[in-house]
Amino acid sequence: MKWLTAAQVKSVKNPGFYLTDSGVFLRVRSTGFKSWVQRIVINSRRTDIGLGVYPDVLLAEARQQAVRNRDDLADGVNPVVEKRKGKIPTFKEAAERTHMSLAPTWRSDQHKVRWMRTLEKHAMPKLGKSPVDQITKHDVLRVLEPIWHTPPETARRIRQRIRAFLKYCQAHDYVENNVAGEGIDGALPNNTMAKKHHRAMPYEEMPGTVRIIDSKVDSLAARLCLQFIVLTVVRSREVRGAKSGLR
Repeated sequence: MKWLTAAQVKSVKNPGFYLTDSGVFLRVRSTGFKSWVQRIVINSRRTDIGLGVYPDVLLAEARQQAVRNRDDLADGVNPVVEKRKGKIPTFKEAAERTHMSLAPTWRSDQHKVRWMRTLEKHAMPKLGKSPVDQITKHDVLRVLEPIWHTPPETARRIRQRIRAFLKYCQAHDYVENNVAGEGIDGALPNNTMAKKHHRAMPYEEMPGTVRIIDSKVDSLAARLCLQFIVLTVVRSREVRGAKSGLR
């Protein structure tokens, strides 16, 4: 068996479990998210214990924690139960930690603000103080069902964000299942509204339209903008926001 070395961890990209020489696994998800897992038998059942997220936790640190877990088990202490005691974050705390870890990957400052603002408005009043391991599918539905159709886009985003931080909680062994996942699909009917497109002009009418623009639009800037849109098929917002390269 070929073991994964500490030097190879960064380059691993394919989803799956990779065994190291110390019995610690590197778990790589399809999203590229990496975490350390220890597989150990507790009460005759194989149990996966999270050892931290890479690169926040390196292989050497994961190995040390795995040794401590084996020592605890030998002394009759369940390391999973001990890990959870006093460490389970509330919904609000988990959301804030997830937001902090994801924020550096977002380019838009507005998105960083909106990510938390929608949760604070719709989810925090009902779930904010609840420990994440006590949140059920029914709790998530209490947040989503009243707003699932009005406004539907906001509701879908809230669900995505709840799923994101519950995934974070799974990686840290705070929860076993993501209760905002596929298990609640049956209670949330499709709320995707058909997109309305602007009316399109038949291409046969374009020559006449261009002549009307030339003769009827008094503003030179407006006339040139319209002509540029017709000739290049760019969005009007891009043309209105364009800046001259002339000095």
